[in-house]
Amino acid sequence: MSNNRKKLKILLRVFFVTAVVFVLLRSQDMEQVKEIILSAKPFALVVSILIFWFSAIILATRWHILLKSQKICIPFYSAVKVNFLGLFYNNFLFSSIGGDLLRGWYITHHTTKKLEAAFSVVVDRVIGLLMIVLMAAISFPFVLADHEKREAAVEGHKKLDLSAFLHQHSSVIIFSVVIIIALLAILLSNRRFRQKCKKILNKLLSVKTKILQAIKLYIRSPFTVLISMLATSIAQISTIIAIFVLGHSMGIEIPIKYYFAVFPVGWLVSAVPITPGGIGIFELGIVAMFSFVPEGSKEVGLALALCQRVLFLLGSLPGAVIHLSGTHVPKTKQEFSIDSNEIIN
Repeated sequence: MSNNRKKLKILLRVFFVTAVVFVLLRSQDMEQVKEIILSAKPFALVVSILIFWFSAIILATRWHILLKSQKICIPFYSAVKVNFLGLFYNNFLFSSIGGDLLRGWYITHHTTKKLEAAFSVVVDRVIGLLMIVLMAAISFPFVLADHEKREAAVEGHKKLDLSAFLHQHSSVIIFSVVIIIALLAILLSNRRFRQKCKKILNKLLSVKTKILQAIKLYIRSPFTVLISMLATSIAQISTIIAIFVLGHSMGIEIPIKYYFAVFPVGWLVSAVPITPGGIGIFELGIVAMFSFVPEGSKEVGLALALCQRVLFLLGSLPGAVIHLSGTHVPKTKQEFSIDSNEIIN
């Protein structure tokens, strides 16, 4: 029965992805989308990839700082390699957490502080999500204020009407809610799933002392947390600039402030594990939001969403090279250590 439910869950997710992609394709002028994407300049793509790599290195720096705060010392270049490997897993396997699982597995296999190492990955992800929320919260008031000014100055401008948006996308929203409820019902009715949740909870309770100790180390090092938040901001801002450079090269004359408001929301939506890697969900969110942006349209939104997919895929290719070459595997015992004294195999 559990295998049948597992298959049903997979089928529901595949059906949901197919339905969302179908709605996207049917509601767009795909010739216009194609024309916008093909107008991208190769030089702009190269610059965007370089900016993306810079962002990836900054994120690796954040994780390296968090590890050091737990007295887990690894070479900086090792953190960079593992981070690129995680990006490759995330983007090519269309997974939101595949890269995090890889980093957690990798670091826990090369240190005796396994719980603290795994917890650093969790904190790393939480800081990233919090900063995405903060960026969206800061950007949206400015965007909405600017929209109101434009609406008042230009008669007949597109009106940001929430009720109209909900009515236009009501079928997709209802379908999404039904699928989410169905998936939750399947999970909660699965005895093995409930047993796994109970097992995880018991395990967390058994190691709560170590978790509290790890949390205390972060609390006692507010500077570390602040530096990590700053690194996150730099990385996320850089990524949005990379997308803006690509969009600008395609002739999309939308101010960059709208990118800062729209893409963080899109990232948050795609982080919800409804579809693999947020396929369809991310694109649908970007399309919906850019359709209300001055100089924007549904086609522009889809072109930018697809360009981000391509940018992330190309930017993650160093991870493929690292995976195939095996350079992420420690070559010497000295490559990993705790407190810079104890050598770990």
